Amino acid sequence: MAKQIGVTTPMPDCKINVGDSSADIGPETVAIYPGSKHNWAMKRWDKFDELCNKFKKVAVVGTEQDIVSHGCPTWITKEWRWPDNVSFFTGSLQNIASIVSKCKMFIGNDGGLSHVAAATGIPTFVIFGPSSYIKNKPFSSKCFSIGIDIPCRPCQFAKGLDGKQIFDGDKGNCHLNMKCMRDMSVDFVFEQIEKHTLKE
Repeated sequence: MAKQIGVTTPMPDCKINVGDSSADIGPETVAIYPGSKHNWAMKRWDKFDELCNKFKKVAVVGTEQDIVSHGCPTWITKEWRWPDNVSFFTGSLQNIASIVSKCKMFIGNDGGLSHVAAATGIPTFVIFGPSSYIKNKPFSSKCFSIGIDIPCRPCQFAKGLDGKQIFDGDKGNCHLNMKCMRDMSVDFVFEQIEKHTLKE
């Protein structure tokens, strides 16, 4: 919030203490969060299952609904097809935070769990479509936003042809059929992740 209102004083990264989960997570595991608040499912990316193939070991985290369903966006019609290198973790927020903190990195939609991941101190990659990374990106020097560059995004506060907000909790699509998410390829996302991890 301080950064958003123009405070320029250097601010150190904060790191939360999440306790210790009994889950066996190897240091090369990548955490993936495919969910979001159920009525904001329009901002969910539909290719996390394909992205899992780019990594050796993946921990998919979130609620059971995040893992089995895309939520309610009308633009996503396919079911998740999780590959064999994926393990699934649900549970309390503290338990999931502890699991995430043991991972090599975190990749997820713009959602609350992405902020928790960033606060654990691991490299965090947040996929942005209709929502604004300026407003919603977690504050951490190890957090990076991923989104394609098209003129209509972000539309979080823009009005559509009907005069109502394009990005709205009750909507599941847009007049461009969610181009900002649909056109974001697995290779593009992976390249963005590699670009930042190679700098580490």
